[in-house]
Amino acid sequence: MEMRVTLGSKTRRVGHDDGYTPVPHPFGYELSGLGETWQGPLFLGVFGTVWLVGTGFALLAVRREGVGAFVFVAVAAVVILLLIFLATGKTVSARLKWESSRLILEEWPLAIGSSTVVWFGRPLAKSTTTPRPRDARLILRESATYRVGTDTRTATSDLLKVPLSLTDRSMDGISGYETELVIPPDGPPTIQLDSNLVEWIVEFELDAPRAPATTSRFTVLVSPEIAATP
Repeated sequence: MEMRVTLGSKTRRVGHDDGYTPVPHPFGYELSGLGETWQGPLFLGVFGTVWLVGTGFALLAVRREGVGAFVFVAVAAVVILLLIFLATGKTVSARLKWESSRLILEEWPLAIGSSTVVWFGRPLAKSTTTPRPRDARLILRESATYRVGTDTRTATSDLLKVPLSLTDRSMDGISGYETELVIPPDGPPTIQLDSNLVEWIVEFELDAPRAPATTSRFTVLVSPEIAATP
């Protein structure tokens, strides 16, 4: 969902659709975890495969140039392979060992001063039970982008961290956890400007035997509206 507000004579975006637009669910609205896609690892994997095939042809081509050239190309191939593994290994392992993250909310978007019940689930692969998160929190995060000479830098700061209490609850045949998100009455809405981002993030840290530790992360949209007083 995207909203816009007018600041002076310019219209700015409030909120954004960068990978976390919810889909309807009988309970309310469902979000997928941020960054839990195969596009990055797939791209690097395809690139690595093409690179290695090219390296094989290169090795065949330089073997007549002497041992030095052959060893140089072989070492370069191994280094690139290790870099690809370091860049994708943890992500690929988490995607293989864990199911996709799900966050289901009663309301969307949230309002300033509002509260809503949410359900979280992320079982291990081929399982229906979500291991109990070792930590769960609601975070208010601000990022500012600025220039120093010709360099562009981004400073990020967590302005608020609220621990979440979890209660066991099953949904859609999956054992997960229920909690309540409370947006403070003096909290800001989600804001995305040219050089400034303010967003509300929900995080769950998971760990389990024989599986890599992982963090499920969701961004919830908070509108500029004030919640109605009961």
